[in-house]
Amino acid sequence: RVVEASLVALVALVHQSAAVAAQPADAPTVETDYAADLPRLPQVPAAAARDTLAVAPGFALDLMAAEPLVASPVAIAWDEEGALFVAEMRGYSEDQGERIGRIRLLHDDDGDGRPDRATAYAEGLAWPTAVCCWDGGVFVADAPDILWLRDADGDGVADERRVVFTGFGTTNVQGLINSFAFGLDGRIYGSASSTGGNVRRVGPDGQAVGEPVKLAGRDFSFDPRMLDLRAETGGAQHGRSCDDAGNAYVCSNSNHAIRCMIEERFLGRNAAFTPPSGQESIAVDGPQAEVFRLSPVEPWRVLRTRLRASGLVPGVVEGGGRPAGYFTSATGITIVRGDRCGDLAGMLVVGDVGSNLVHRKRIVRHGAGVRAERVDEKSELVASRDTWFRPVQFANAPDGGLWIVDMQREVIEHPASLPPPIKKHIDLTSGRDSGRLWRLAATPAERRSAPRLASATSDALVALLSHPNGWHRDTAHRLLLARRDMAAVPALRRVVLDEVVTPAPGAPTTDLGRQHAAFVLASLGGLESDHVVACLASGSPIVRSAGVRLVESLSLAGRLTAPLIERLAGVAANEPDVGVRFRLALVAGVLPSEPRHAVLSALLARDGADAWCRTAAFTSLSGDG
Repeated sequence: RVVEASLVALVALVHQSAAVAAQPADAPTVETDYAADLPRLPQVPAAAARDTLAVAPGFALDLMAAEPLVASPVAIAWDEEGALFVAEMRGYSEDQGERIGRIRLLHDDDGDGRPDRATAYAEGLAWPTAVCCWDGGVFVADAPDILWLRDADGDGVADERRVVFTGFGTTNVQGLINSFAFGLDGRIYGSASSTGGNVRRVGPDGQAVGEPVKLAGRDFSFDPRMLDLRAETGGAQHGRSCDDAGNAYVCSNSNHAIRCMIEERFLGRNAAFTPPSGQESIAVDGPQAEVFRLSPVEPWRVLRTRLRASGLVPGVVEGGGRPAGYFTSATGITIVRGDRCGDLAGMLVVGDVGSNLVHRKRIVRHGAGVRAERVDEKSELVASRDTWFRPVQFANAPDGGLWIVDMQREVIEHPASLPPPIKKHIDLTSGRDSGRLWRLAATPAERRSAPRLASATSDALVALLSHPNGWHRDTAHRLLLARRDMAAVPALRRVVLDEVVTPAPGAPTTDLGRQHAAFVLASLGGLESDHVVACLASGSPIVRSAGVRLVESLSLAGRLTAPLIERLAGVAANEPDVGVRFRLALVAGVLPSEPRHAVLSALLARDGADAWCRTAAFTSLSGDG
């Protein structure tokens, strides 16, 4: 491979030299001063920024926070009291050593849902790229580390700070750990991005312990209580999000929609089977689909494409020599789960920071997998005429809307991708003290303030598991696990067994409530086979799928019963939803040999033509036939 790479580099050098030699004597060279080709594009003031943005019909976009409240924001998370944590990557893209990154805490003092003031929760960070709330504090990604921060005395400043994991890669500023999210199983998931790493837990004494978890080409999850970390399917770039059923989606710069189909722990369990990748690109219009920008193409992009195409500088000439018009910097993929988002709910959104826009796609079933279809024809969900609009990340909010994290930088690009004759004219720090947070919602875009849940009873939190807004469900789920209040178990069991006489007021999504309750019950150690059987009997595929997933938890707890195993054989033969059958093909690997083979035989008889179902079944054979 080294020889092959050397030959490729030599051929490229020969072509570049030949191209330069063919130029006229007065033709531009790498020594030419290109200042005249690189005019600066000024920033649009926050007060005028909304006028530069076009939004799809039926939606409203509101500016919720701007500089000086936020600066270089790249990730946000609300705690249970409605306080908003913001990861500010002010050191992007070359100033890691200055340690000017921070976590800012935004406060909504008047309860109108809009932040009024900001305080510095934690300073002195290098490149903070993700934040997630847990048990009165936050986990923060600051490669090579994951930090635990907590304000113990209530003054709004974290006085407890310690490294809990270390070893994440730092070689690519645009390939750092990112996108923390709380999973149904109670683990915190994140993207290890393109730099991966060899990650170890850090003990209370500050020393790394245990064998490193190798994350090259993979993502990760960790238990926030036990701090055990494992590899997960993924390893794309910036962005990781799950739908209501817990299915994960990731993206990379030039591949804007990827579905993670099979978890890493399943892929490697059958030594006699070499599985394909556990993920697939799902966009019907291709990974580098066309995008419809409104902003002018930045002069440096135009010049770089021209220099690359002429052979004056090395680099891939993408898009047939076009500097823009297609995905070049997809980031922040998010499944919309807000109850004030109208028909956007359930779709995926992804930013293209280089084209200053937000793209959306509708997710449709395709066999055991899915496809992502374009919604807007020759337009985008959100597009700006301002080149400083940088939608790097998104968050489903307490107010039911989708918040857009706008980093507000003059230039977003890896420094190594900027040829020297261009880079010397560019200020890569321009905009480091600016930033905007936007709220997208269906019209009329009513806002609600975040609930105060820290003092909510456990029974009230169980009721919130059926709330129509994703943030409410996730936060109630998280709080129930952090409290570990076993007094909540009876209420959880009633929800799982569908014995709740009156659903929570304003919460018609009881199928999602049953799913959450079942997973919380499993995490608290209160799940029994009869709960899973009840889920399998549901009329909802999402509840039946949850029941199948939780067979794995019962197996680990030694609680699989003969009636449940027998019921799974019936599911294999009669389940109408291919997604549920696919999940059963994966989970069948935990069953005893004889019923496992019976379940897999029935599934393959029905779904043997589906590549994902076949792969799932083969991983479950575990090398025993």
